Amino acid sequence: MAGEHRHTQCDHPRTNGGVVWYGCAGHLVVRSRCRYHLHTHVGPWCISTVGDYHVERDAPVDTIGSGEHDYYETMVFHIDQADEMGCERYESEDEAHEGHLRVLLQQSQVKGGNMNDPDTYEGMLPFVLNRLEDESGVSGTGVVAVGVRLPSGRCVMEWLPEPHTLGVYDKLADVDTIHGHNGKTEMLFASRAAGEFEHFIEGVGSVAVRPSAEAGN
Repeated sequence: MAGEHRHTQCDHPRTNGGVVWYGCAGHLVVRSRCRYHLHTHVGPWCISTVGDYHVERDAPVDTIGSGEHDYYETMVFHIDQADEMGCERYESEDEAHEGHLRVLLQQSQVKGGNMNDPDTYEGMLPFVLNRLEDESGVSGTGVVAVGVRLPSGRCVMEWLPEPHTLGVYDKLADVDTIHGHNGKTEMLFASRAAGEFEHFIEGVGSVAVRPSAEAGN
C-alpha cells in the first residue's frame, strides 16, 4: 500500500472553460511511481486521481489504499489548504476516469459556479445546438452547431454542416430566440474536462438541457 496523501502542484497547466488541467499527479508522496494520473483545478478545488502504482519499475502493480482492490484513488483538496476534503477509490482505470470526471462535476458546483448552469457560471461556457426537428430541411437533426459563450457574455457559434458558417451573438438568449424554432432545438451545456469536441458530443461528464425559446424563426 502506498503512503501519505499530500497535495502538490506543477507547471504548464492547460485551461479549458474555467477548468485547469495539469500534466502531473496532484497528490501522493509516491506519485512518481504511479503510471496513471489526472490532476484538475476548478474554482478553489484541486481534484487529483492517481493509480497503477508500482513499488519498483519492474514490480507488479500494488494497491494505494487499504482495500484489496484499491488500485486507483481520487482525492479533493482546497487549493489553499493541505487537508483532504474527500476520497474515492477504484479497482480499474475506467472507474478512475469516470470517478474523476464525476467529482470534477460535483466540485464545479461548490463555491465556484456551476458550469451546467449558464445563469450562474461566469467563465467561458461551451454549448451545442441539438436540433430535434429540422423544419427547413437544411441543417438536419442532432447536434448541428457548437459554440462558446465568452466571459463578456457574447457568443460565437459555428454550424457543423458545410460551409461551416460562423455567428456572433450578444447573449445566449439571442441564440435561443433566433434558432429555437419553437422548441424544436435545444441548447446543451456541459461541464467539460477534456477539451476534445468528440468527447463533448459523446457526453463525457454531465450534460444539462435548456429548451430553446418559444419565439424562434
